[in-house]
Amino acid sequence: MTPKASYKTIYGVLRDSILDGALHHNYALNETDTARYFKVGRTPVREAFKLLIQEKLIVPAAGRGFLVAFGPEHADINRSPLSDMRVRMNAQSEDTLKIRSVRERLYPQMEREIACIMRLGEFQLTELDVSAHLGVGRTVVRDLLTRLERIGLVRQNNKGRWFTVPLTKDRISDYYEMRILLEPAALILGVGRYSRTILEEKVSRLRRGRENLDSLTGNDFYEFEMDLHVGVLKRCPNEEMRHAIYRSQIPLINVSFSPRFHRDIRGQEMLLDEHEAVLNRIIERKPKDASELLREHLELGRTYMCDNFDRIRDRGHIKIPPYLRAMED
Repeated sequence: MTPKASYKTIYGVLRDSILDGALHHNYALNETDTARYFKVGRTPVREAFKLLIQEKLIVPAAGRGFLVAFGPEHADINRSPLSDMRVRMNAQSEDTLKIRSVRERLYPQMEREIACIMRLGEFQLTELDVSAHLGVGRTVVRDLLTRLERIGLVRQNNKGRWFTVPLTKDRISDYYEMRILLEPAALILGVGRYSRTILEEKVSRLRRGRENLDSLTGNDFYEFEMDLHVGVLKRCPNEEMRHAIYRSQIPLINVSFSPRFHRDIRGQEMLLDEHEAVLNRIIERKPKDASELLREHLELGRTYMCDNFDRIRDRGHIKIPPYLRAMED
């Protein structure tokens, strides 16, 4: 049986604790303390709180957080941490949260590893090899592979065997076409949701990078790409659009973060200048200008990558994970 989503488990534990009095009337709940107690991120906690609000078991507190609204009234607000209360989790709930915690920790690592080697062709992977490499059970591995399949990084054939999806020139062009259509529109939809302080911090990182071009690493370029194309565009309120954009971004972002790629093919400083120009227009509250600059930036990216496809496929410094086996050309 598939484990319940972590927010449902957290909701169930908190709901039971409220109903049995372990979390009494006027007990103060907040996202940070709750996330720390359950050892999860704040997103599942937020979703659990929404369900509790719907049942009128908690209500928003003055300022921040929530107050328990069930049970015999307590005049004073209790702000003790959850760890000091009589909250109890059964073994099944603990196991569910532990499994999901492992998945959330391992998934970004595996997503980046797979996306990075797509340019090198097709690889086969087995649940057993992935399980041995990551040190987790095959149930967790299946969940990871299913998530990777949803965003197009791996596929399963009719015999149940798993393969990475190779990054061809046509696929690069297709990914970029999706991004050119959607990213500028998503930027405009996010107007009013951008934090000036965060945008200025991103610009400062770009300027520091320009001053230290020779010392930039692959991870620096990866962060620059994520800063603009993922960090900014996640403010778009259209969830379906965000998902479609991310699916098209990941294979490309993980191809182009090599310093050698930017130095020999595109020019390191040019990339940083293009990113800064987009961010500055957002800061200046000129979203249409920012959107147009972003579109031009993506069109240039498509040209550079398609024109230099053979060089992109150079293994260079790429370390192939041991759970992947190259297929014959």
